[in-house]
Amino acid sequence: MAQKKGFPMPLEVEYPKELEGWEEMYPPMYMFSKDRKVWEEKHFWFHDKIHAPEAMYPLDLIFHEAWQISLSQYTTRVFCIPPAQGIAQRMVGCYMYI
Repeated sequence: MAQKKGFPMPLEVEYPKELEGWEEMYPPMYMFSKDRKVWEEKHFWFHDKIHAPEAMYPLDLIFHEAWQISLSQYTTRVFCIPPAQGIAQRMVGCYMYI
């Protein structure tokens, strides 16, 4: 059987014990979940080091939430780009992934 190569999916990552409970700081929409696992595994997730290079404080998410909403609306409703489905953001250990 061939071994799976590549980076682990975010739900498979083991976090240091110092980060225990970090998920409680962020809204559920920013978390990887087992309910959306099939959809989330279809995407290539990468750390957004341009817009959020450091660990993200929960209240600082408002800026990133604003550009995510506006960009998603422009690509799906204003300009109607057919394959566009908006921008998804998730948090992994206090870092933003898109």
